[in-house]
Amino acid sequence: MIGTKHELVSDITQATGIPEYILTHEKRPDEYSVSERMAWAAKRKTNRPEDLAYCMMGLFGIKMPVLYGEGGENAFKRLHKEIMSLMNQASGLRLLDVGSEPLSIETFPSQENQPEYAILSHTWSTSEVTFQDVILGRAIERKGYQKIMGCCKQALRDGIKYLWVDTCCIDKTSSAELQEAICSMYKW
Repeated sequence: MIGTKHELVSDITQATGIPEYILTHEKRPDEYSVSERMAWAAKRKTNRPEDLAYCMMGLFGIKMPVLYGEGGENAFKRLHKEIMSLMNQASGLRLLDVGSEPLSIETFPSQENQPEYAILSHTWSTSEVTFQDVILGRAIERKGYQKIMGCCKQALRDGIKYLWVDTCCIDKTSSAELQEAICSMYKW
């Protein structure tokens, strides 16, 4: 035995990126955004491609069958569907209407009525546009708005009417931590 989780918590955090608060049960994984939880697995290496998706089931509180042989892409599709299902149960699926000026959010309460949509993973600082800014109609005045509008215009060109925006607020103290967080997000 090399030690307990409690004794090795700093080493585990350094290796996985999972905050000590999660490992010591001071905070729950669901207190972190989907992007942040996905980033915890960004450096993970597995023998089977499906295990990259399966290793995240506990972080999201998801129970789904483990189907070795389905491939990593299919496993991630199923994981994403389960994550969306959990989010939809709580508040409905909220999508950005890419054709609206200023941007607006539409909520789709049931899975049966959900339109097709694309996913945008967006990284910003604490001073940039927030989800609340979009809801309150003040997003156009905020830094980062034009970046999101550029993605909306591309979606329209591609025939996509809605975007699901997965956001990660970056508040890292060092440029190395910031760069690592951004790279992890872009990987997903």
